[in-house]
Amino acid sequence: LPILQDDHQIIVSPETDFYRRMSVVHTQKKDSFVEIGCDFGFTVGIVECNHKLGIDKSTESIGIAHNNYPTCDLLQADLLECSMEEMQKILEDKKLKPGEDVEGGLVVAIDIGGNRELEAVVQCLDRVLNWWTPRLVIVKSRELYSLMLKQNM
Repeated sequence: LPILQDDHQIIVSPETDFYRRMSVVHTQKKDSFVEIGCDFGFTVGIVECNHKLGIDKSTESIGIAHNNYPTCDLLQADLLECSMEEMQKILEDKKLKPGEDVEGGLVVAIDIGGNRELEAVVQCLDRVLNWWTPRLVIVKSRELYSLMLKQNM
């Protein structure tokens, strides 16, 4: 799997099973975990950590996720439509922002590629990296994975 390591650590997976495995394996108990594009909540439901949040733009998906994982914190929102202030407030309100009152780092998993083009995946990744400063980002995107392989990243 391609891993970028400049200022941020990013793992890109082309397939859902690897994406889920990376999310579980690389999220530590003391971390906070946010999944963008949580759909029915499976990945956020199986990750074990201090604090976690599943976000999806679909009201129907969030409803199903609530039924599947009633103890998970879930939020209906489209982060590509949110301002920087709104994105910061999400972390602060859910007590997910790393800092003095939160032990561990922030792990963000992004799986919006099912119905979004590569441009939207890159835009979401850019927002997360610049506005949330996570310790690790795990992205599920066949297009981004293929592009990275072609560019030998």
